[in-house]
Amino acid sequence: MKFQVEKSTFTDAVSWAARTLPTRPAIQALAGLLIEAMDGELHLSSFDFATSAKAIVSADIQKPGKVLVNGRILADIVKALPNKPINIEVNGTRVDLTCERSKFSLPTIPDDDYPSLPNLPTSGGNISKEIFANAVLMVAAAAGMDSTIPMLTGIKIEISGNSLTLAATDRYRLAVSDVNWKADDSKTSLDVLVPAKFLSDAAQTLSSEEVRLTFSSDGSNERLIGIETPNRKMTSRLLDADFPKYKTLLPSESSTKVTLNTQSLIDSTKRASLVGDKTVHCAFEDGEVTITAKAGDTQNAQEVVECEIDGDGLEIAFNEKYLTDGLRALGTETAELQFTSSNRPAVLVGVGEKAANYRYLLMPVRTP
Repeated sequence: MKFQVEKSTFTDAVSWAARTLPTRPAIQALAGLLIEAMDGELHLSSFDFATSAKAIVSADIQKPGKVLVNGRILADIVKALPNKPINIEVNGTRVDLTCERSKFSLPTIPDDDYPSLPNLPTSGGNISKEIFANAVLMVAAAAGMDSTIPMLTGIKIEISGNSLTLAATDRYRLAVSDVNWKADDSKTSLDVLVPAKFLSDAAQTLSSEEVRLTFSSDGSNERLIGIETPNRKMTSRLLDADFPKYKTLLPSESSTKVTLNTQSLIDSTKRASLVGDKTVHCAFEDGEVTITAKAGDTQNAQEVVECEIDGDGLEIAFNEKYLTDGLRALGTETAELQFTSSNRPAVLVGVGEKAANYRYLLMPVRTP
């Protein structure tokens, strides 16, 4: 195999494909990045039996072929090279890389044990990259991190025709986003659980105006989600777990609604929490919210933010991080906090033209 490729496009593709390589692979082959040169293109692939990634870039292919090489080392090398064309040639069990006056030689990895990448599912639909990324990142803020509870580490995707709903929870907060997409079949109905980390990674790294989502979830095939743009392809196994029945948690009405500046509440909450145990107490009354935090009897903080209160005043306490995570996810200048009582969950929604169809439910902290 022998080819020449532009440095910038090759670096981006190698870094993207290698980013999910396992740090402690079960077999040596899984540490490798598979490079296939054919028909004026390079296909760069990684796979760990759960998640696959493939990047495609144009190149001057002088001799087609394929090789498996340590992906993390290759990524580090190409990042550091000067911005000049890169020449790569396979000589026996070595990969020789030349860029201007820089030369590297890496050992190949035997590819006998390298697994075949799964095929992308074919059934699904298309969605705007911006809408997809915003919806995923807004919801992923509420996903759990404890791998021993897999149902909470995923994002629930529910599809009904051209409507797509994403939901995530870690038991202390719940985020739900409803968006539109273009389904291949307007009668599509689907309910799957996708690893939140996989979706977040796709939302942050894929660059294209439109993203194609495909699913294989019936019993006859491996349960997969596929995410595809013109030069990037990803797959992940779906989580085999039962997501909580979250719709019953969302209140249908509220007794108090509070409207205020989102950033002001974030800033005040962050400042107050500097002296406390990360629990902030919020008292809503007379057009103001008073935010207090304490650490024993010696340290305390108080912040006041103006607001509009529709309904009865109340006092409630929240985990500072969970509250500010939800406020940031709204992405709007103005936020509305909806309450039923001081010991029931609050719901955060955005206000204004940029407000998405997004709800963030937050459990209160019970205090003496």
